[in-house]
Amino acid sequence: CFLSIEWVNEKGYVVEGFPPEHTPYGFFFGGNKSAWNYFLKVKKAKKVVISKSVRLFEGRLGLSLGYPVRSKGKFMGIIVMILSYEKHISPRIFGKDRFILIDADNGKIVYSSEFPEI
Repeated sequence: CFLSIEWVNEKGYVVEGFPPEHTPYGFFFGGNKSAWNYFLKVKKAKKVVISKSVRLFEGRLGLSLGYPVRSKGKFMGIIVMILSYEKHISPRIFGKDRFILIDADNGKIVYSSEFPEI
C-alpha cells in the first residue's frame, strides 16, 4: 500500500514529504551504502527506478519508486514513492497467493512472496 511520497534534494537529503508521519525528514541517502547506490542509480536514470525490498523505518517491508527530476538538463532531485507490503499483499493486488516482481530493465527480482526479504 502507498505509504508516502518524498522529495529528495540533489545532495541526497529527504526535505519534503507527505504524509509527514511517514516522511523521514533529514534522512541522508549517503549515510547508508545501499541507499546511496540507489540514489546514484536514480540520479543517472531517465525513468522510474524500483528499489529492492527493504526494511522501512516503520519496520515493515517495502520498496521505493524513484524518479529523477531535471530542469534544463540539471539534476534537481528525486521524487520517491514508498510502498509497503504486508505478508499477504499479493491476493489484494494481484488476486494470487504467490508472485514475484521483476525489474524489467535488468531482470532482477525485486520482490518474491515466497522470500519477502530478498
